[in-house]
Amino acid sequence: MAKNRLVLHIGPTLDIDQVELEAHRTLLADAGLHLLDVAADDLEAASREMLRTHRAVGLERRDVEGSWAEITRHLWRGQQDVVVSMPTYADADLGQAALILDHLAGLETHVAITGTDATATEIAGRWARLLPARNLHQLALEDDAAAIDLAESLAGVGHLIRVPAVRPVSRLRPRRRVAPALTRVPA
Repeated sequence: MAKNRLVLHIGPTLDIDQVELEAHRTLLADAGLHLLDVAADDLEAASREMLRTHRAVGLERRDVEGSWAEITRHLWRGQQDVVVSMPTYADADLGQAALILDHLAGLETHVAITGTDATATEIAGRWARLLPARNLHQLALEDDAAAIDLAESLAGVGHLIRVPAVRPVSRLRPRRRVAPALTRVPA
């Protein structure tokens, strides 16, 4: 059985979240990606949990604990490829990024990073230490791009990840012929 695919959109240049992508649900669905039905407050709590910023807004750890795990359980239950927009995850350091991805083990996770500046390149380098290169997508969008622009770029990623990987022809080797096993015939 094929793994479910997740496209995780992280910033840094676009602060477009899941709620804003809602208007472009059909565009994403045409690319085979479905928006996860989750409340904005739950996404915010998950962000606070994983980035450990809950104290900055006066929350206790128990207020946010398990938020990301609950969201990922929905991903596991679904039988479709999903897109989740968490722009704040661009601020994750290497340890936090590893923890975010740890909850997604078993899913074919693709990370889409918006921007082409030095900050976006640095973020891409950080996440590249944790993901195969084919699962990391840097989207060249301007800082003032609209939600439709992000949805179109994510749809492009959705089409790209659905194409099966093809081995380069130069790496194909002819099969070795194996001689049939010889048996002794009694004399």
